[in-house]
Amino acid sequence: DTLMTLSQQISQEIPQADVAVLSGPTHAEEVGRKLPTSCVIGAKTKKTAEYLQSAFNSKVFRVYTSPDMLGIELGGSLKNVIALAAGIADGLGYGDNTKAALITRGIVEIGFTNTLYNKCSNKLVVNRCPCNLKILSFFVKCNNHGNYILRATSNQE
Repeated sequence: DTLMTLSQQISQEIPQADVAVLSGPTHAEEVGRKLPTSCVIGAKTKKTAEYLQSAFNSKVFRVYTSPDMLGIELGGSLKNVIALAAGIADGLGYGDNTKAALITRGIVEIGFTNTLYNKCSNKLVVNRCPCNLKILSFFVKCNNHGNYILRATSNQE
């Protein structure tokens, strides 16, 4: 009803909380196998972000920081919608061109959304901007795991 993100809800309910968010592109099973991974932590204060960065950083787990908590949360949510659409397209038997079109249009729409929130530019460059880390996550999410559950389901008539 509120259209608030989880971090916004927590901040409203617990004003003294020093809320932070953590997001991929990651797969938990690969983190567990200690495969090289990167993610981003967003926090209101640089001190909190750097504290959490130092707590999570390791030789195989690289953590970037950003003040853009909203961009991190929106990017993570919106790219999952596109990943599900890609899985459905696979399940319906559409080819790589269709999936590429879905992903490309999804990236553009996420860029528009981020621009509306005035958090980062919609240029497709890889840097510490969380919306760009989410773009990288498309290549992780749209080609395996959760979206293929839908693929298998949609093939069963």
